[in-house]
Amino acid sequence: MWRQAANRWSRHRNPFPPGSRKRLADVFYRDRTPLGRAETFFAIPATGGRIACVPGTRGVLSRRVNQAGMFARAWGMREIGPVGSVPLFPYEKNGYFPCGVRVRNKDRSADFFTFYSWIVEFKRIMRFIMGKNKGSYNRIPYEYYFISLVFCILCRFLSFGNPVFTTDEAFYLFVGGEMLHGSIPFVDIWDRKPLGLFILYEFFHLFGPYRVWAYQVGALISVWLTSLLIMKMARTVSSRAGALVVALIYIAWLNLAGGERGQSPVFYDLPVSYAMLHIVQIIIARNISHARIIRKSCIAMLLFGLSMQIKYTTVFEGCFAGIYLLYLLARNGFSWPEICKYALAFATIALLPTALVGGIYGLCGYGHAWWFANMVSIFQRGKEPANILMHNGMNLLLLVVPLFVNIILQKVICKNRTDEQRKCDLFFNAWSAVSIVGILSIGGWYNHYAIPAFLPLSIASAPLFTSAVGKVWLPLLLLAGTIQGQMIILKHRQEEGNGKVFREVLNVLSKDRGCLFIYNGSTIFYDFYQFCKLTDHPFPGHFHSDIEKKSTGMDPAQEIDKVLSQKPMYIMSHAPANSDENETVRKKLYDAINRNYAEVYKARQGKEILVIYKKNI
Repeated sequence: MWRQAANRWSRHRNPFPPGSRKRLADVFYRDRTPLGRAETFFAIPATGGRIACVPGTRGVLSRRVNQAGMFARAWGMREIGPVGSVPLFPYEKNGYFPCGVRVRNKDRSADFFTFYSWIVEFKRIMRFIMGKNKGSYNRIPYEYYFISLVFCILCRFLSFGNPVFTTDEAFYLFVGGEMLHGSIPFVDIWDRKPLGLFILYEFFHLFGPYRVWAYQVGALISVWLTSLLIMKMARTVSSRAGALVVALIYIAWLNLAGGERGQSPVFYDLPVSYAMLHIVQIIIARNISHARIIRKSCIAMLLFGLSMQIKYTTVFEGCFAGIYLLYLLARNGFSWPEICKYALAFATIALLPTALVGGIYGLCGYGHAWWFANMVSIFQRGKEPANILMHNGMNLLLLVVPLFVNIILQKVICKNRTDEQRKCDLFFNAWSAVSIVGILSIGGWYNHYAIPAFLPLSIASAPLFTSAVGKVWLPLLLLAGTIQGQMIILKHRQEEGNGKVFREVLNVLSKDRGCLFIYNGSTIFYDFYQFCKLTDHPFPGHFHSDIEKKSTGMDPAQEIDKVLSQKPMYIMSHAPANSDENETVRKKLYDAINRNYAEVYKARQGKEILVIYKKNI
């Protein structure tokens, strides 16, 4: 039988038959020597004076690769033997090309053959090695990666290049730019967000006039990579198509909660999802060694520590991950003294990045400023008025409930599951519950607070796709979320501003250069206009928001007097006043405006009007 198969293969004399793409090689094999270094090549008998070879890898491969080696021999492949490293560049070395084409008789016509093999055959080789085992978390077709990337670009396309965006993101970019000029967060510019978030935006600011595009592309890449990790985890409880659908739902759902650009959850969902993937690997592993469990657990907790330096709210999911890891240790035969020892180690690793930042601030003499901003101020915030809290809570319910319903449906409909799927499903459901509890514990309940819950809820929805109901319901949910998300992006362009408003405002400010004070508006104008340090609290919400009046370390009423005494040339504000606005500060500001300023620009933004006042000369 094998001889006949080899003969059938050898009858394909032309490696590129007309009208088709000939499969050059399907398999490769890596042979372990006692030193674990030797690489074995298998050559497929081909014509035209060429032998096609596929190099081995130095990675850890599955049992399927060993099977590939047997198939290679059976199909008449000739073993060439260890030849050392093969360069991954498009030139020949020692008679070998990167894709494994060996040239006989100086046949230079193989150059195109080499290039074609590198592009076309790599995917087929990897797909064969990955196999089609339905239960493996990492066996996702590469086409799905491309689909998720294209879908991600299309979902976020309307927001690309828009320089006027939410106050939060604009402030992060502004602080990143000031850090490049020597300002120290929490000391020269006050806010309570972690240092890691500002360092991230500091990197985006290095792109100069293209910094808006840079942070939006960075957010796009983060969302796309997160969607790939979602597919890998969802693959443990669903088909490949189901994993793709829930990954696309996550991408589409971000637009519903204001995550179409660069809100902090868009970035910290990536390390969180990667950390959870390590835990999933432990759950589904068979005969896993204790050393590997500890290694993956430590990596997961370190990733949570890094995510906390983007936003501290990941502490809820981090605590859940740590507790679940301890449960896995107990299930895999660790003793109680060992579990207690590793519990302390996990907590230490997770807190290490934050402790490192705090220690550096302490050594520089700013320890108190860092401690108050990062650990104390959030607990001194006031409570939102009941009507606003109710409105925000209803919006959160509308965002979370459709995904949460999927969990209920899959519990009722999907009954036939393997033990591995049940374990993963339990983990995803518990993670979803913890993320929702974290949202409710924070308070405020703004729309983007729901983004962290989209990650586990989308994965937990994947088992539903194994049923006939899910194959209809989940695509409909994806379609509805995509359409509604695009409508919300268009709405944000009207309410928050767009390129036209941005250019008009800069033109007005540039007529007579002077200091700008933003009482209410996007701080992107601080970044693109000259910034005068009128206050070390430039975030507008610390002035106009009533719930912040006792939580920022300064008295807003006194600070507004300090700002007005410096007589800024321009003041940016919104009209009419918000229901949760600090009336004392607003009264002082508008008393000064009525005496010394005149309106020079206004533009409607949804229900509010952006107004710029200029000092009378």
